[in-house]
Amino acid sequence: GLAVSVDYDRATMRKDDTVRAVCRILNGGTLAAKMVVVDIGVPPGFVVDASDFDAMVAKGVIQKYQITPRQIIVYFDEVAAGAAALLEYHLRAKYPLRAKSRPTKAYEYYNPARMALAAPVDLVVLAP
Repeated sequence: GLAVSVDYDRATMRKDDTVRAVCRILNGGTLAAKMVVVDIGVPPGFVVDASDFDAMVAKGVIQKYQITPRQIIVYFDEVAAGAAALLEYHLRAKYPLRAKSRPTKAYEYYNPARMALAAPVDLVVLAP
């Protein structure tokens, strides 16, 4: 059924650089996925630009979201059968470091067994 991936436009950057991320949720099943929750892992040492998610709510792409220091929790009312949803957002690197992004998972709220995971990605932030 569900598949999820997170891609960054680059894996190496400098402190205070902004990186673009795209989270792709695919419902490869024959039934709509209802009440889908996507728990996007935020890499340590990065800050999420909430305005990207505000715009997605305003356009009706997502129902709502919540940002914590470790994750972005995104709520969809539904992901249609055979459809994909794209979440494009930006993160700013706060510190020079080598980090691994946190895992990302997508699941149906009322059927958590229908879940997909995306592997972490290595990121390097260089001094300015």
